[in-house]
Amino acid sequence: MISVVMPTMWRSDRTEGLLNSLGDTDCVSEIIIIDNDRDQRPDISFPEKSVILDQDENIFVNPAWNLGVKESKEDYLCIINDDLSMDCKNSFPIMEELLEHIPCIGVHSSSYSYEEDEVLMVRGHDIGRGWGCCMFLDKSKWVDIPDSLKIWYGDNWIVANYKECASIVMPIKTEMSTTSNSKELNEVIERDRKEWNKIKQNELTSN
Repeated sequence: MISVVMPTMWRSDRTEGLLNSLGDTDCVSEIIIIDNDRDQRPDISFPEKSVILDQDENIFVNPAWNLGVKESKEDYLCIINDDLSMDCKNSFPIMEELLEHIPCIGVHSSSYSYEEDEVLMVRGHDIGRGWGCCMFLDKSKWVDIPDSLKIWYGDNWIVANYKECASIVMPIKTEMSTTSNSKELNEVIERDRKEWNKIKQNELTSN
């Protein structure tokens, strides 16, 4: 079974459809929604397996991932953006089987223009091209993302710690970065960029 972790600020028209798709997926036992803007929560019907974690203020993406993983109950995780349209019922059982052999799987960049029903796996990853929009992970290998990284580079951190990674090709529709493209977050993202460069430099120095 899979625990799903989804931070949201309710800025995408795709969120309700994604929640319904996750709710209809048998191998998903819980949908942990980290609500970073509860005043904007829409009046929708949530799947029964939803667990909503209200935040007093926006804690941002990477801290929300850490929180969701901490609160999750299953050995397998899916960390997913709130602005995707995808067939979870078809793809998630395949991902559950793959996680028995590969601890870290993200989305191949070709998925966003892929029209076929067949789900394909590709070894390796292509960080920065939508790979981290939907990740499937073995929870036992999780290492918390540093709190200094708020929005960007969480998937880079995950890849660096999981080491053995793959990519999945499946049809996904999205406008990409519906929330993080907001101008008010530019300053936070710039701090993330500087912090990630420090982390990489420290790794080079320590090696």
